[in-house]
Amino acid sequence: RFVLTEAGPQLRLSGGYNGMTIKITKGTEPLRQINFHQTNWSRNTKADKGVINPQTGVWTGNDENDVTFTIKADTTEVWADGKLQEIVLHDMGQLWLNRIEINRSDVVVIDAADGTDIGAVVAAEMENLDYIPLSIELNLAAGGNYTTSKVIEIPVPLTINGNGATIDASSNSQPFVQFSPSPVVENINDYYRLNNLTISNVTVKNVKNSILYDNKQKYCIVDFTIDNCVFELKPDAVEYESFIAFYTGGIKDMTIKNSTFYSDNTVAKYFIRYNNSARIDRYGFNDAADTWSFTYKNNTFYGLLNENGQWGNYNGVSQKPGQLILTVVDNIWYNCDKQTMRRMNQSKNFSNFNAASSMNNNTFYYDGGIADQGSYGNGTDLNEEPKFANAAAGDFTLGDCAQKTNKTGDPRWLGGSGAGEVTGIETVKNASAEDGAWYTLSGQRVAQPTKGLYIHNGKKVVIK
Repeated sequence: RFVLTEAGPQLRLSGGYNGMTIKITKGTEPLRQINFHQTNWSRNTKADKGVINPQTGVWTGNDENDVTFTIKADTTEVWADGKLQEIVLHDMGQLWLNRIEINRSDVVVIDAADGTDIGAVVAAEMENLDYIPLSIELNLAAGGNYTTSKVIEIPVPLTINGNGATIDASSNSQPFVQFSPSPVVENINDYYRLNNLTISNVTVKNVKNSILYDNKQKYCIVDFTIDNCVFELKPDAVEYESFIAFYTGGIKDMTIKNSTFYSDNTVAKYFIRYNNSARIDRYGFNDAADTWSFTYKNNTFYGLLNENGQWGNYNGVSQKPGQLILTVVDNIWYNCDKQTMRRMNQSKNFSNFNAASSMNNNTFYYDGGIADQGSYGNGTDLNEEPKFANAAAGDFTLGDCAQKTNKTGDPRWLGGSGAGEVTGIETVKNASAEDGAWYTLSGQRVAQPTKGLYIHNGKKVVIK
């Protein structure tokens, strides 16, 4: 956070690097807005709003209460020495440029209290900010229970630390998370670049729409991760026919691991869909040296797509498959679609992808039988139906089957035989002391553990 305050008018800088926004206020009334972009210094404004003298840097306005103009600044000049060009509002309506020191605080941390509506909490926090942060960190209470009545709409990178919490999304008819319709992040090669979006350690129930939606803006997420999550998907509608929906943009590196996604869906056609023009060179990365990646590791996917389902749709993959690192290891797909790998690979054989790609111990089961992936796979599949305890009730605990023997699917379902059972206990070195408390694997204390994997009295415990 940047705040530049003087006697009288206040100057507040929001964001960072390219696409920063400055608001100038006099008391509580906003008077100016100035956007920063990465070019050499220049100053300009609409003729009917005033004139800037390029030699002196003095702006004289024609309308003191409604003026917008642009100052362009070189990133190195602005940030290398921790200084920024100051803009001073004088009583006669002039702006001067001087150099002053500033402080930075890049992340807005939102600690949502247990029992609150997180969509409303995030919206209120963003509404109250007088600047645009570089990123948002949303922390939920360990083992907490939440609702959300509205979409979590973000203008900047987002990290959701679930800490074992559960969110009931049944009151929200919009996507779970969507991007701002008014991008404020850096635009590179015509794509608005978000460095990361991470959702971890949370259960989200009764999702009525897409998990993620780009809001028809050209966003590129550099690193998108879902880790140790459960999504119960009960959509009345989805955006762009998909659960992860990019109408105009896409993702560079996607990782989904240790998670469960389940539904009795008849709505979504795709699990993930990019705009067909999305490709890493078009995102602004080095076409010769950079790669992009899809990683699916230890996940359980159940009943996600309609009868015309196709796992993925992103034609850019098929144009340069050697740039894609595809990691598909220890997953279970059950009644999602018949040709999962063909659609994941966009009709390219697995051997066409980057040499760092790997595939092993996956299950593709569809409509009462094994769905052979042919040349789109590599022949390492587990050709046996997984035995779930009670899939209709969202209990995917594995019985005696090849998937359990090989420890595939979401790890939370490997122990026990039914809901409420505590199983899978083993000694864990360097675990928490035997104090009777419950901890996540990352060492965070949990007041009321729910389903998942925990440390309790120095041992690893799976709660079903």
